[in-house]
Amino acid sequence: MPPKQFTTSPTILTIRSRVAQEAHFIINEILPAKIVSLQQSSSFNMYDNDQAEVNETSAKTVPKKHKRTEDMVPTRICNEKEIGDIHTQLRNEISELVGYCVKIRLWATLLMPRFNNENRLNEPIEDVISELSRVENEGFAFLDSIVQYYNTRARLVKKCMKYKSVQEHSRAIEALDAHHLISIRQQKSEIWITYYILYDMMSKHWKILQEQ
Repeated sequence: MPPKQFTTSPTILTIRSRVAQEAHFIINEILPAKIVSLQQSSSFNMYDNDQAEVNETSAKTVPKKHKRTEDMVPTRICNEKEIGDIHTQLRNEISELVGYCVKIRLWATLLMPRFNNENRLNEPIEDVISELSRVENEGFAFLDSIVQYYNTRARLVKKCMKYKSVQEHSRAIEALDAHHLISIRQQKSEIWITYYILYDMMSKHWKILQEQ
């Protein structure tokens, strides 16, 4: 016969305590530290506007009229080194951010009552869980967009090599490179903003979270 009362094993209680301690450390120590470090980093400074450099670099890649049609195929990526470096930075930062969100979300989920008793005090917890899930999904979606960028560029390069007389394919590749560079630069600022929003949300709901 099943036991009349459910009991939690000491091992599970130990794990639960460890989950809470780790979430507290992330919220109180890591999040504010990341906000400061990313703001001080020139590569993640949200006020550093490099759009003029993008336009200038893109303009330099426009083929000269006197070049042969075969030379107009831009198989090399515009600002290839910068794009590659930013991709590496974003993969590392997004992976780290998602890891923090998963750990905080687990802790917040464990704070929820067994049954929904329509207590309005549960709403902040639900908001926190929803925001953490949104950040995780957007992080994975952006990483997928990097793969989509290379797939799209490969298809355009293939068309450009096949139809070398059609200059629009070359221009489309140049525009794709320039637009992608703007997008990933903006994403670096979004990471800083995300850390700030998460920390602000936690600080506003901290008292309620601690009382659960």
